[in-house]
Order: sequence, then C-alpha cells, then structure tokens
Amino acid sequence: MRDGHSVDEVDDLLNRQSGLLGVSGISDDTRDVLPAMHDGNAEAKLAIEIYGERVRQAIGASIATLGGVDAVFDVGRAGQRVARISQAFDWRAGMLRHPP
Repeated sequence: MRDGHSVDEVDDLLNRQSGLLGVSGISDDTRDVLPAMHDGNAEAKLAIEIYGERVRQAIGASIATLGGVDAVFDVGRAGQRVARISQAFDWRAGMLRHPP
C-alpha cells in the first residue's frame, strides 16, 4: 500500500485498533472505557462522546429511512449497560418523539 502497510495491517488498524480503543487508548469495550471516563480520563470521555454521536447518527438515519418509529431498543452488548451508556452520551430522546 502507499505508506508501506500491508492489506492485513490496514485491516487490523481499521477493524481492531480504531474506534473506542483508538481514541481512548484503553479498550474497545465500554465496560473498560466508562469507568475511566468517570475517573476523569479525557480520552475515555472523548471516546464515549464520539461513540454516542455515532449511535445517535445511526438511530437518526434509521428513523429517517423508516419515516418514524414508536420505540428504539438496544439489545446488543452496550444495551446490557443501557443506563450507564445512556447517561454517558445523552440519548436526546426528544428526537424520537412522534409528531401528533
């Protein structure tokens, strides 16, 4: 590749070392990043803020595509800690309200 990295190295960088891990420098798991954020780690806070923004963007895009929704459920890994995640990145639930 142009900068001397192999395809496998670029794949590893994009798929394993980016995201929460790349920004926080701690982990790609919110269970590790959230406590660091609550302890005042600026990189962990930024990682969770970016994560939250990406989640909001995905939800917003889905709502726009569907023409509205009645509810949003998170049943994935992060959903297991939904209260802590929700507090960490402000769901802005107002965007989910259905117009009358």
